Amino acid sequence: MPKKVLIALPPAMLEQVDFIAQCEHRTRSDLIREALRRYLDNFRRQQGGAHLSVSTMEVSENSYSTIGAATTPSSSST
Repeated sequence: MPKKVLIALPPAMLEQVDFIAQCEHRTRSDLIREALRRYLDNFRRQQGGAHLSVSTMEVSENSYSTIGAATTPSSSST
């Protein structure tokens, strides 16, 4: 079952999302999911095929070193 995520968008961006969703007869959630799928696919291709599964939205443990430090969980607590 999909998990729900709360995001904050600027009002003008939300208006654009709603307009496009209405034009395409899609839900807001469907449009945002598609945008994220495309972003993740593009990110994976730019990283040379990092182990990022777009269909399940999961990152394998071995991908942290492939993807880079920007997505590696921080080990320091300061």
